[in-house]
Amino acid sequence: MYIQKVSTPTRQVLSLAQKHHWGFRVVGSGGMIDNPVYQEGWWFFPLKEDKSIIPTKAFQRVEEVRSKNHIQGLIVAHDFPKLLPAPLPQTKPITIEKPEKEIDFDKDKAVATLGAVVGAVLVGLATLVGIVLITGIQLILIDPSLIVVLEDGTWVSVYSWLE
Repeated sequence: MYIQKVSTPTRQVLSLAQKHHWGFRVVGSGGMIDNPVYQEGWWFFPLKEDKSIIPTKAFQRVEEVRSKNHIQGLIVAHDFPKLLPAPLPQTKPITIEKPEKEIDFDKDKAVATLGAVVGAVLVGLATLVGIVLITGIQLILIDPSLIVVLEDGTWVSVYSWLE
């Protein structure tokens, strides 16, 4: 079992959470931040810098904490794992040379080629739509969290959007 020593203000906040059956947890320390910070797969934003819609229940919890303890501020944390790296740009230029002689036009071959090109474009579009949908689902599943920074600099997560 891992036992962590906590300050008196932190202990008071965790007792308040236990009384109300809220899932508060200590997530860090270091005081209030002034600018967004990325650390270990999470983006941390001071509340004034974040554009998320904060649920009323979250602010009710903050007011409960504030009635018992002084707080330095609020931080919104977004679970944001690193994405795949961007593909490398193509370095070899493509050149198209003009044919030396006139090309015979075959209508059947042209229709077959056009069909193949349209098919490839449709497969590409379907793949793109799939990627966008998967990315959108992942963004929905990202779990924002509201963090209260206590007077001693301890970060306590007081609300998660998926609660």
